[in-house]
Amino acid sequence: MNTKLLSLKVISAQIGEIQLESILQTLDRLHDAASEHELETVCNTDATTIKGWLEDIIFTAQEIISELHTDEMEVITETAPILKLYRQG
Repeated sequence: MNTKLLSLKVISAQIGEIQLESILQTLDRLHDAASEHELETVCNTDATTIKGWLEDIIFTAQEIISELHTDEMEVITETAPILKLYRQG
């Protein structure tokens, strides 16, 4: 019984496409409401606070992208063959 509970906890702790899609849908709803000047209908937070949250989200997303690019470069560097050039003449 404990094993099943532990497995469910591990699965629910992982981030998958469903969670990422949910984030995107939330941002899309905020965008729609903001573009229609009806932000207060979908959110009980003031615009200044929402801007702060969005700036934090953008910063964090950019950091994740940067880390992923760094990881890709490390893999390329580790797997790339060593090329030695010799000057002739």
